[in-house]
Amino acid sequence: MQSSAAPDAQEGPVHETQETPARNPSLYWLFPLIFIFCFRLGLVIAPRIELYLSLVCAEVGLETHDHVPSSACRASPAAQRKLSSLMLYMLLGIGVFSALSSGFWSSFSDRYGRVRVMAITVFGILVMDAFILFAAHAPPGIISPTAFLAVGGVLEGISGGYAVFSSMTQCYLSDVTPSGSRARLFSFAAGALFAGISVGPLVGGIITGATDNALVTLWFGSAVQALVFIFTLCIPESLSASHMQSARREYKDRVRESPSLARYVHSALAAPARTLQVLLPCRTSDYERVAPDDEHHDDERDNEHDEPFSVSHVPGKSHLDANLFLLSCAYFFETACQAIVPFSLQYTQMMFNWDSEAMSYYMTFTSVLRVIALAGVIPWAIRIIHRPGSTASEPMDAPPAQPVGTSTRAYIDNLWEQRARQLRLIRDSHFDRKLAIFSAVLSCLANVMLGLAHTPGIFLAVMVLVALGSGSASALNSLSLALIPRPKDAGRLFGAWAVLGTVASSLFGPPIYTWVFRATVTYSPSAIFHLAGAMQGVAAVFLLLIRLRHESTLAVPDDST
Repeated sequence: MQSSAAPDAQEGPVHETQETPARNPSLYWLFPLIFIFCFRLGLVIAPRIELYLSLVCAEVGLETHDHVPSSACRASPAAQRKLSSLMLYMLLGIGVFSALSSGFWSSFSDRYGRVRVMAITVFGILVMDAFILFAAHAPPGIISPTAFLAVGGVLEGISGGYAVFSSMTQCYLSDVTPSGSRARLFSFAAGALFAGISVGPLVGGIITGATDNALVTLWFGSAVQALVFIFTLCIPESLSASHMQSARREYKDRVRESPSLARYVHSALAAPARTLQVLLPCRTSDYERVAPDDEHHDDERDNEHDEPFSVSHVPGKSHLDANLFLLSCAYFFETACQAIVPFSLQYTQMMFNWDSEAMSYYMTFTSVLRVIALAGVIPWAIRIIHRPGSTASEPMDAPPAQPVGTSTRAYIDNLWEQRARQLRLIRDSHFDRKLAIFSAVLSCLANVMLGLAHTPGIFLAVMVLVALGSGSASALNSLSLALIPRPKDAGRLFGAWAVLGTVASSLFGPPIYTWVFRATVTYSPSAIFHLAGAMQGVAAVFLLLIRLRHESTLAVPDDST
């Protein structure tokens, strides 16, 4: 379902100020939540793969001890193929139902708040933890681990999963921050993400090494997930009550138009497709492309919050604007690359004979590199390189001012202020696009080099380049907010990207990586990295096709009016 009361992403926060400043929605609530959530994620990734492999080896008759696979089990191509199939079924269960439910949760968040949806997704992931622990402790022959874990994946997908949680954090950030380039803020959010993922595996490796039992780490991870659920319930809502009430009214109006149960079910199932409509190309004549006409001095035109504006290229009066569609295609392939994570751990498990503890330390190392890049190097580089000039009024290109009345002078000043905001948005968007292209190309080269690195030392050294290329996601998020012509479409945008991200990371990426890994595991298991490099290259091509408007396309207010 489409969002009906999404946040004003280009003009500023949409929340209402609370009486207690400490309870105001802000990034100070969001970043700790992202950190703790990702800390738990990093904590359980390696132990889960270790557990899955031990369950698979037990099914094929290979030796395991206390859910710790033997060296023969880790090096077995048959076991690795079966493990990749198990992870594929789980990801498909999560992905299909997450894609079907993402549109519903996006609309639900507009009506009842971002925090409530985040709490539901966190609880769904906690249910998946319970399924995994039950499969680990169930007596042999009682259940089929593959089928049982796939059912758990379905339940996690229905609750939204990681894709909806990520979408809600993006919406929350958009709700509580002002307009302009948000690349630095999204970079800090990504830094909090990888900070959690870096600390989580380190703690998990210490626990697993001390107890020699991955199940202890998984139980600890479930306890942390329960704390995340409690913390989520304590976060102040980012949407104002008026926004949510307006969304509920519009939703009730839509429901009245389709009262029958069959039409309602059809509407719910078609929600993902409708959610994606905001990404389709549209004609520039459908929204205002330049500053308002100076001949009209009514109050409505003085309200810049209602004026649609896009940074898309303007070659004529009307053309098909496909920039957001192209950006979404780049986002799709960028997100699909994330599906390589479990397969890269399989690769290190097989090629370097790393156990759960070693993989945890490896994940900590790579995540620390990303934290340094996202929270340090990339924001520092943005601050140094991106120094936009003053856009306070830019009156130098205007004609000589003529004597005007007070009300007209105020109106003209308002036009200059609006033009300054639009000018800054154009400059920020050009920078975001360049940053995204650079990051995608660097990631492409780094993944190709990973495929050629056959020793642990070289493999870890190349991960430095992978970390430096991780700024693409932040730039994509920031640029997307500038490409939507209407501020209220921000919620629909992130809802659509939640569906798109789920399809890419759970339905598109895993089957392709599974097929490539199964086909090449006996002679070239590193082919998965070449595939990731190809996907990053495709993303870079889509970004190169995006055309943004230039500063000269902005209308200059006439001071003589």
